[in-house]
Amino acid sequence: MEKWIVNKLANSPELAMTIVFCMRLLVATLCGGIVGLERSKRFKDAGIRTHSVVACGAALLMLVSKFGFSDILPLSGVKEADSARIAAQIVSGIGFLGAAVVFKQFGSIHGLTTAAGIWTTAAIAMAIGSGMYIPGIFCMLLVLGVSYYLHRHSFGNDSFTLKVIRAVMKNDPVVRDAFMKELDDHGVTLLTTEVKYLDDNRLELTFSTRIRRDFSYDDVIRIMETYPDITQISV
Repeated sequence: MEKWIVNKLANSPELAMTIVFCMRLLVATLCGGIVGLERSKRFKDAGIRTHSVVACGAALLMLVSKFGFSDILPLSGVKEADSARIAAQIVSGIGFLGAAVVFKQFGSIHGLTTAAGIWTTAAIAMAIGSGMYIPGIFCMLLVLGVSYYLHRHSFGNDSFTLKVIRAVMKNDPVVRDAFMKELDDHGVTLLTTEVKYLDDNRLELTFSTRIRRDFSYDDVIRIMETYPDITQISV
């Protein structure tokens, strides 16, 4: 496509290169937006807008790194510029942006995948900004495939998430022990526990837990149907 544009505008090389640069910025922004779309579907803070802007900015910096000093080279007497300098700063600079979406909760780190996605989006945009369309787009598809597949088919620690479980039940040791056994059978690990007595007959248990991602609405309904004395469960 770029060669076709350059050939069509052979009489106006500056215009041809301007169109090529704008096309690279557009493709990079679209690729960043697609990666951000996957993140936004997971209700992450860094979504389409953040990834699009990161990609557009990284692609522009890559263009500046490669072509931004061509007009001063003859005046300075230098044969060529070191195009790696700005590119190297993009890699380290995006790391600070990714750190903003990483946080700690209940002893676990969250946001690492989104931070890695921002960093990789910048790399994709750098590739496209330098004219490497196929590697950049292939990397985007690879990132989407890995994110989608491993979200649906989790392995190891990725099979678990952190949730707060609240349950209101009859103040009876038998009911309480039965509920705790249900949680244990579902592989729930208790991190913190809070007990609140609502009245003489009812109590509320609140747990911060490490729980399997496949713990579902159907599991909650089954527990409540099995134990009518458990009147409320929220996850």
